Amino acid sequence: MLMRRPPALVQWSRINGPGVPFEYAVMAVRDRITPSPTNTRLAAPAQRTLTNVLRNLHSQEASEQSGAWLFARVTSDGVVIRLDRAFDSWPAWYQVQHASEGPSLDDLAWEMRQRDPLWWPAWASLMPSA
Repeated sequence: MLMRRPPALVQWSRINGPGVPFEYAVMAVRDRITPSPTNTRLAAPAQRTLTNVLRNLHSQEASEQSGAWLFARVTSDGVVIRLDRAFDSWPAWYQVQHASEGPSLDDLAWEMRQRDPLWWPAWASLMPSA
């Protein structure tokens, strides 16, 4: 069970958070963090530091057995901050302008190879080399 309010994210919010409601979703593919083009616009320093926090959380929360999340979303009402994660599906809250901006089949197959087969979702057997 992962925390909805990880301490590193709460600390980021107190120091760098914009203090207004926002939503910031990212895709994590092969250790690259890609923000959704439909995110709330944040000041460059806030976006950079939030992306760094999410990169660190992605790394810390990953395990050899269960793998890592593919998508994450930070939401805030201006006071309370929360983190949602998606491990095995493309959530509706990670929006792109074209499907090619999402993970490729090769990227998904790579992620499945990072996991123990017991943690593969049903669709993983359809992946190339998975």
